[in-house]
Amino acid sequence: MAKYLKLLPKPLLDDLVSSRCIPFVGAGLSRNADIPPGSKMPDWDGLGKAIAADIPAFEYSGALDALSAYSHEYGRTRLVEELRRLLLVEEAQPGAVHKAFCRIPFEIVFTTNFDFLLERGYGLVRRSCTPVTGEDQLTIGPKGASVRVVKLHGDLHHPEKLVVVEQDYDATLQKYPL
Repeated sequence: MAKYLKLLPKPLLDDLVSSRCIPFVGAGLSRNADIPPGSKMPDWDGLGKAIAADIPAFEYSGALDALSAYSHEYGRTRLVEELRRLLLVEEAQPGAVHKAFCRIPFEIVFTTNFDFLLERGYGLVRRSCTPVTGEDQLTIGPKGASVRVVKLHGDLHHPEKLVVVEQDYDATLQKYPL
């Protein structure tokens, strides 16, 4: 990892060392997971296309439309089950990128990922982390004792808090004003 540090601009490196950065993690990090041979970790668009393939006569125009249509056609419970399958929730394990990221001394990390790769990654590098899936959890626990992983779109352990279909996005500001 040290060989990559010289590639970072000095002001960014100074901010990292001084804990003045808050990382925002998306699907790109999950694509670095260790997964079974022959499997593929989808990005947001890939997830939408995989979901759309199961909707009869659906013309794909984007992931959000596909996920919303699937939920409307088959129900939210089935959508969550399908997301768990497509995101390889049981099989995927943190890769080298996750482990390196989890060693950086962040106090808080924001993510839109539904999976648990960050939480598992922190466990592998022996750092405590607290997943936060709702604003009622923002003040729970002593600061500094655990990395807070703020799951802006919820996670698959809390399907009622997932922000995954159009209706969820529309309701987010009303439900979670902070």
